[in-house]
Amino acid sequence: MSARYGGALAALACLLLAGGCATASRGPEGPRRDWDWGPIASRQTAPDGTERIRALGPVVETVRAPDGSRLTAVRPFFARETDAASGWEHTDWLWPVGESKRLEGGALSWRLLTAYGRQPDPDDPHGRWRLWVLPLYFQGRDAQGRGYLAVFPVGGRVRDFLTYDEAVFALWPLWSRTRRGATTTHHALWPVVSWTDGPGIRRARVFPLYGVGHYRQWASHRFVLWPLWSEARYHQPPPGGYGFLAFPLYGRVRRGEERSDSVLPPFFRLSRSPTQTEVTAPWPIVRIRRGDLHETTVWPLFGHRRREGIAEDSLLWFFFQRERIDRGAVEVERWRAVPVLTVETHHARDDARPPVREVRVWPLLSYRRRGEAQRFRLLELWPARGARPVERSWAPFWTLLDVRAEGDARETELLWGLYRRRVRAPGQQRTSLFPLIEWDRCGPEERGWQVLKGLAGYRREGADRRLRLFYAFSVNLGGDDAP
Repeated sequence: MSARYGGALAALACLLLAGGCATASRGPEGPRRDWDWGPIASRQTAPDGTERIRALGPVVETVRAPDGSRLTAVRPFFARETDAASGWEHTDWLWPVGESKRLEGGALSWRLLTAYGRQPDPDDPHGRWRLWVLPLYFQGRDAQGRGYLAVFPVGGRVRDFLTYDEAVFALWPLWSRTRRGATTTHHALWPVVSWTDGPGIRRARVFPLYGVGHYRQWASHRFVLWPLWSEARYHQPPPGGYGFLAFPLYGRVRRGEERSDSVLPPFFRLSRSPTQTEVTAPWPIVRIRRGDLHETTVWPLFGHRRREGIAEDSLLWFFFQRERIDRGAVEVERWRAVPVLTVETHHARDDARPPVREVRVWPLLSYRRRGEAQRFRLLELWPARGARPVERSWAPFWTLLDVRAEGDARETELLWGLYRRRVRAPGQQRTSLFPLIEWDRCGPEERGWQVLKGLAGYRREGADRRLRLFYAFSVNLGGDDAP
């Protein structure tokens, strides 16, 4: 194609894409003008310089912040979010099917269904790593450079498993061994037979027939035909004490200054200590506590709890809740009508933190305000807030209406850009109903409109007035350049 025709097509493309106020972002190659083709494609620049490019409604999106942080998504198949300051990176693959994370410091982890991998230091060829396919396959290397491999339930060894330093098994549940520090427990026909040895700890049991345990100088316990009979002897704190449970008739604990008696356990209990008194009559319906924790509960009708810095009230079990948390510099208050309504406010006692208020009406809408920044969104299909994978991969599909505001700036978007209104400052605004009509005002002396993306349009800049027809023709209606 000749340069002549190439230049003409480029000029026509600029006429089609341009329009409205000259909002632009600056890239390596120079300033770039915003453009808007509704849900088909758009480039929008926020007042803080954040650039957002979208295409095919909510499917394709790229967001670039001035500090280098970025979001790239082809929903719902792929979404990646990076934080330039910390180097943190999170990638979703058709979430929740798969995801990967690169944390601050370079630690790498990934998950695909129930397969999970992690490398705290990928640059160290002798460093820790793990590849687990829960609950069947376990392989990796621990911090001491020792490798391990296990195939469940056939046999093998797993290190750093749950709360254990090591777990070894063969034909589970026939035999297994777990270790936590210097304490080792052997199991045969888990959970029937087990015995434990460690510094000051010895336990053995044949469940549910008999079991006995000794814990350093603290206590010892024993059960016979569990849960029918169990007993304990306490050596700490002095002067020690004892406890027993004859299920389901009676139980008693005498330990230092603690006193507890149970009748038809666990239904009726009275417990007392120097800092707390508790009455359960009957469990789980009525519970009364007085002392460091102040509680009155009649389940499921209502509940009332007070402890240092926290106050909680509930009605009809957990369906209606109120919570106040005093964190010193910030006081948090939450109201919930599960699962429909959540109202949360953060009140700062100084000017260091802006006040925060959030309202969620599931599955309809959400509203959040932090200082002067506000956002209203419709719909809200995910019942919990703060789920970043949902925000990256799924929430844009059901965000039919999105309203954002901060100071004098405001942006309203309906149906992924089918209708869009942007206000940057008083007297600077742009409104579009794609592809029918759009109009803008960039100041007291600049305004314009166009229909069908340039089939007809009008623009006034001071004394200069121009009429555009059929996308390519421009007629000067008056001004310094008028003939």
